[in-house]
Amino acid sequence: MPLLYKMVGLDNTITSRRVSANILAATLNEGAKNHAVPNSLLHGFFSLCQDTDIVIARRMLNNYHFLFQVVKDDYFEAQLSSEVL
Repeated sequence: MPLLYKMVGLDNTITSRRVSANILAATLNEGAKNHAVPNSLLHGFFSLCQDTDIVIARRMLNNYHFLFQVVKDDYFEAQLSSEVL
């Protein structure tokens, strides 16, 4: 196993899920800035907002604040708004 992998602790399921959630959020943020967010990415994000791990759910919900500021696509904005309501 690579040293960095052990140092970060990615062999731990909880840690790897949290890292994956952060990567998905960062990808979604970049997609929102570039007006290119596929539905599959939105579905994953909305699922993580309801995750059983409170750390993941809280991080995803905190990401809403950033997304509402950068979103320019009407469909994406409607999806975000309907999920909140």
